[in-house]
Amino acid sequence: MRALLAAAVLAALAGCVYVDPYAGSARPRAAPPPASAAPLTQDQAVQEAFRVAAERRLEVDRVQHAHVDLSGRWHVDLAGPHDRAQIVIDGRDGRFLQGKFRSGDASAGPPQGAAPAPSAPQAPAPPAPLAAPAAPTPPAAPTPPAAPAPPPAAAAPSPPPSPPAPTPTEPPPSPPAPAAPAPTPVP
Repeated sequence: MRALLAAAVLAALAGCVYVDPYAGSARPRAAPPPASAAPLTQDQAVQEAFRVAAERRLEVDRVQHAHVDLSGRWHVDLAGPHDRAQIVIDGRDGRFLQGKFRSGDASAGPPQGAAPAPSAPQAPAPPAPLAAPAAPTPPAAPTPPAAPAPPPAAAAPSPPPSPPAPTPTEPPPSPPAPAAPAPTPVP
């Protein structure tokens, strides 16, 4: 105990005392959160999500899922016959924070037949290899048109197939005749 008291007296005499430099001044404090109205209900968040989807001309008619996260943001998933939307709404003031939108309608994209936007300059095509000129080919003969299919027969039952007819037997081939001797040349 004497040692502890002696250490405290020695520290006081040595000038090793900690003084808080901010003790006398006022520290800046963070502003308290504003007292706002009650947080959004699920119905209010869903209504706001439908409004955001309608602004983007999406046809959505049902809520697939809606939940609030720990930060007070509402995550609302909307779906329709062709379109989908995943929307994040602030749970305090109903502001639209983030969204993913997908439209299945063909009119939602760029107009059909429009020239594609240039993405990058393209290199010219390599030259074709040089080859000998080919002989012209004659035009192909036109193929005759196919005969129209006969109309379907009435609902009469078809007769059973008949057995194949016997084929007449041919006599065996006769042996070849002997060849005549070749004439001898006269000198």
